[in-house]
Amino acid sequence: MVQLGIGTASIIVRGPKGMSKFNPLKRLCWPTLIFVLFIVLFTMVPSHLIDIGETAAGFTDVISKAFALGLGLAFAWLCVRMIEVFIWRPVEVRLKTTIPRLLKDIAAVMIFLIAGITLAKVVFNQPVTAVWATSGVIAFVLGLALQNTIADLFCGIALNVDQPFKINDWIEIHPRSVDPLRGCVTEISWRSTRSRKTNNTMVVVPNRLL
Repeated sequence: MVQLGIGTASIIVRGPKGMSKFNPLKRLCWPTLIFVLFIVLFTMVPSHLIDIGETAAGFTDVISKAFALGLGLAFAWLCVRMIEVFIWRPVEVRLKTTIPRLLKDIAAVMIFLIAGITLAKVVFNQPVTAVWATSGVIAFVLGLALQNTIADLFCGIALNVDQPFKINDWIEIHPRSVDPLRGCVTEISWRSTRSRKTNNTMVVVPNRLL
């Protein structure tokens, strides 16, 4: 029996861990095509614009930066998908379980954050310290405005580390002044944990309460 912020809960039984169908080629298809497309645009289009004339050449720098930005973001997206195909999926198959989406999202955010800082330095010639300082101010403002959301995020990380329950576990939650809620855990996301009852009703509980 585990004490929860909204009452008590107990794991009843662990359900079957059926692995959903997964097509690696389909997951990598679009990111690869878009990445190759931006490579072609970045290497060919600006040079052709210079050949057209001075008027078009004036936009060459802007267009080149736009293509470089798209190329960097496409590469980050491709990296996220490659990690999903070559790291997350083999781990899921080996452990016969489902990795929570929260951990995948954190890894994806870190990749895009690194890509954004790199693009700011390489494409726009912005010092990295200035980028970090600006992002720090933005993070402070967002932290004040999203306290509950941030609490849900870190509680979700704690749930994934401690793993009092996992995906496909059947749990029973006892909220105060409400009948017990029994369901199968389907997802542990950024903000909440979702479980599906036997009548297909979805129960959503904020992570900070769990």
